[in-house]
Amino acid sequence: MENIENQLLHTDIVKAIKEGQLTIEDETIEFTEIGFYEDQIRMSIPAAFEEMEPELMDILRKLQPDADMLDIGIKEVNGVQIGYFDFITKALDTKTYNVMFLFIVGDNVATGSVNCLKKEMNVWKPIAYGMMDSISIVNKLDEEGVV
Repeated sequence: MENIENQLLHTDIVKAIKEGQLTIEDETIEFTEIGFYEDQIRMSIPAAFEEMEPELMDILRKLQPDADMLDIGIKEVNGVQIGYFDFITKALDTKTYNVMFLFIVGDNVATGSVNCLKKEMNVWKPIAYGMMDSISIVNKLDEEGVV
């Protein structure tokens, strides 16, 4: 783990994610850019990521009342103000590290999250923040010039 953490300190994570590949030791993580809200929001995520099943989210919410908050803040990314926070929660037989972020798109609030096992936190935390730093919003105008 220490070698991986060291490598991540010397890697331009945001650049690698935007270019579509992040190599850590002998493993390459492929990233793909996806769009939300009719492609108004663009973000790069690992190609292997899948949407969490609603049933699992109901279970996780019940287990999170005692979450340990780590950091909370606001940063500007590509002209967008993004609020974020990260925390540790208990899972069935382990602990998980979670990053959640939110931002305004038009009249709506968009949210995103990344989580992993706590023991992998030092690897996935910079990657999760790099993914957040890849967010961009494309303003699509209608005939009247309104988003």
